[in-house]
Amino acid sequence: MTSRQLTLDLGCRRAVGRQDFVVAGCNAEAVAWLDRWPDWPAPGLVLVGPSGSGKSHLLAAFAQAHHGMLMAAELVAVDHLPDQLGTTKLVLVDDLASPGCDQKALFHLYNWSVQNGICMVFASDRPAAHLGFTLADLNSRLKALPHVEIGTPDDDVLMMVLAKQFSDRQITVTPEVLTYLVGRMERSFDAARRMVEALDQASLAQGRAVTIPLAKQVLV
Repeated sequence: MTSRQLTLDLGCRRAVGRQDFVVAGCNAEAVAWLDRWPDWPAPGLVLVGPSGSGKSHLLAAFAQAHHGMLMAAELVAVDHLPDQLGTTKLVLVDDLASPGCDQKALFHLYNWSVQNGICMVFASDRPAAHLGFTLADLNSRLKALPHVEIGTPDDDVLMMVLAKQFSDRQITVTPEVLTYLVGRMERSFDAARRMVEALDQASLAQGRAVTIPLAKQVLV
């Protein structure tokens, strides 16, 4: 068993099943859209939300449930597209806003998917109209897809997200610690991720449990 007193950056095993995703008002519409697949009015969907909002989690869970192909947008390549997609009928592309995206490859992916009856889900931190793509044909096709947004979380959702992320790292915290953090941190999913990461590192470095005094120290 790895000692909590050793400062080792071993990462953590994230739970990414559909049952592990916190469903609330800020993301219920996105979850409902995915649950309705393949009964969609278009060949694809653009999932929009801020960093850390759960887009990647949703894509991974959706891919797992329906044997879809999940790939990072910057890894989509024209020459290897048939091999990348194989026989899947569902492709999920994460981080459409990545500066490493090949617009021609994404356009080829779109056309290939439509021609072969493959449904698409794109995840982005902004709507397609604001991505700044210069390839007009790609722009028009992405903008025409339904967009569904994940909104800003409220306190209850943040508390559940914090609890889940601590659990992913096998860290036990009390409800009092969660309440303390939610009342003082930035209201965003990404802030929750960064807070848990910082507390995990502080806990490892100091050989202490995650408590309110440690949280006060990290929040300074």
